[in-house]
Amino acid sequence: MTFSDSESDISTIVPNNSIDIPFYTDYDSLISDSTYCFDSVESMELFKNSENNLSNENSLQRMPDGQFKGIPMFQCMLKKDKSYLLNDAQKNLVIYKYIVIPTDSKEAYNYYKSQFLQDREAKFVSENKFHNVSIFKVEFAKIKNEGKYLSANKKRVYTLKFKDGSLKMTLECGDDNQIKNAKIDCKNLDTLNWDLTDKKNSQKNVYKLISQIDYNDNKDLVGIFESNKNNKIVNNFSLVEEDYLGNLRMPNVDYEKKKKMEFHDNEMLSELNEKIVAMTYVLISYKRYKTQYNISNIN
Repeated sequence: MTFSDSESDISTIVPNNSIDIPFYTDYDSLISDSTYCFDSVESMELFKNSENNLSNENSLQRMPDGQFKGIPMFQCMLKKDKSYLLNDAQKNLVIYKYIVIPTDSKEAYNYYKSQFLQDREAKFVSENKFHNVSIFKVEFAKIKNEGKYLSANKKRVYTLKFKDGSLKMTLECGDDNQIKNAKIDCKNLDTLNWDLTDKKNSQKNVYKLISQIDYNDNKDLVGIFESNKNNKIVNNFSLVEEDYLGNLRMPNVDYEKKKKMEFHDNEMLSELNEKIVAMTYVLISYKRYKTQYNISNIN
């Protein structure tokens, strides 16, 4: 499909066979400062209400199609390398993909484990004995965060990379912390570009991922991230952000919905859509640092 450069509502510029991916972070958590995304708002709310405890009976809900609600699809968190000891302007991040494995039979457990965890560094997250599942997460991508917090030069560069080298995204911000350049290097998809225009007077930021499909300036919409502008100045010295960070909507033409699946589908997103989720985490990292930057510059 094509779209014009004029601003449109997110529901009207993405086709019906699309999927919505809400992003959430728990600002009240004293343990971690992670950002999660889900296959629906209902799944996000269930996870939020369970307070990140996936082992209780009410933490998860199995749907008729076999999918479990309440389990994140991806998690982005601070990477515990040398940058972890630095300030937020220099900390790197890692993106994990969640994998659900059935435990109701040894055969099913071994089969799904070999399918999704073979030759991958998997971290055990939780076991839910009420629903007979074990939940793991595997490293999906990394975001390198380059910035000199104490320097007069406030230029920042975010670089997203995958282990297989299939895609690299670089987001460059200037001294005013506004986006100056966004570049995507992707095998067989060298036409992907983000339209990253911030509208200062708008209640929301809408970032469009587009593909130049021919030489006649026709544009194919690949994904759209609607960032929630939920910042409020409190007592003229602080900013408050809500847990909900925004919504990513994208066509999911590679996924055919089944009437009844045997088990939770760990690959309900296409390979490209998974990479779009990772690229969205770069935008969220920029947005969150921009908020901290605004806090430090309030008079």
